[in-house]
Amino acid sequence: MPNQAKEKNPSFSARRRWSLRLNLVLTLVATLAILVMINYLGNAYFQRFRLGSSKQNLSPQTIKILESITNKIDVVLFFDKGKEEELYEWSHQLLKEYSFRNPLVRLQTVDFTRVPSTANVYLAKYRLNSLENKNFIIFDNQGRTSVVFANQLADIDIASVLQGENTEFNRTSFRGEMLFTAALFNITYPRQEKAYFLSGHGEHNPAESSQQSGYGKFSAQLKEVANLSWDKITLLGTNDIPENCSLLIIAGPKASLLQSETAKIDAYLKRERGGRMLVMLNNGVSGKNDGLETLLKNWGIGVGDEGIVEEKELSLAEGDLLTSWLNPDLRCPSRSPSKSGECACCYPGRFFQRSSKAPNLLM
Repeated sequence: MPNQAKEKNPSFSARRRWSLRLNLVLTLVATLAILVMINYLGNAYFQRFRLGSSKQNLSPQTIKILESITNKIDVVLFFDKGKEEELYEWSHQLLKEYSFRNPLVRLQTVDFTRVPSTANVYLAKYRLNSLENKNFIIFDNQGRTSVVFANQLADIDIASVLQGENTEFNRTSFRGEMLFTAALFNITYPRQEKAYFLSGHGEHNPAESSQQSGYGKFSAQLKEVANLSWDKITLLGTNDIPENCSLLIIAGPKASLLQSETAKIDAYLKRERGGRMLVMLNNGVSGKNDGLETLLKNWGIGVGDEGIVEEKELSLAEGDLLTSWLNPDLRCPSRSPSKSGECACCYPGRFFQRSSKAPNLLM
């Protein structure tokens, strides 16, 4: 009898079992809906909190520039992470902060030691195949590019090594934010500026690719690395230095400059925005002053008469250091051992005594 009673009154009827199953399904659907809603709201409305002091805050200037960006900007970290792990990590962490502030800043890493095929594609795309330093960061805004090299990213403590306190060069500070923000600004708000080579005095020709005297490789580096176009300029007559000149290059004049020309150069350096000049003198060839000595002296830069000794296997290249540096296949035609037993090439150039009065003059 008890068994028969249990069969007539089961614990769960079919209707009740279906009700429990339906409740379970509805509970799962509601939970899933809540999770989807939380995920959506989390992406649309969020607040980030820093836990610890290791992360660096972005400067107000950087935040302002990031908030003004409306185009997609590709940032490619082109690094050998095995050899430059520290600089890569610093750069990557900082650029992640940039990307967090504005998702239009998109990051990608290319390790050329692990994926050389991909690396070659990027080098060809940005016309950087000729670079020997393969550790750099590319900022690309729809074809407008800026490159920051690894050797620019940190200050080095040289004094302690020279004083014998350390045997290795240590990095003292990271300059990433300053360089990255400047790169973003330059490609977001480009200015039509270029470099100008002074001509008319026998200077090296930026359009000539001759290894002995032409500056063709140098002008190509201006375009490929600094994204800077160039042109020639003469200051004779009523000609003046254009307003869009971001760098005036005086590439080894063999004849003296007129006083009217040096006056125009001085006025350019005193412009409100500040002019910049790269000077390479060639007095050893011309055998006389070229008219720039007085101008440089007024800016706190003294020009010496002694020669330069380069203890490397470089050619004289008609008395020019730059063409030899740009063409490593040139070697000393006559290996005359110096006192140290190494090959020493003497260049009949001039040396410069630098002054803080002229921070924009490169010698």
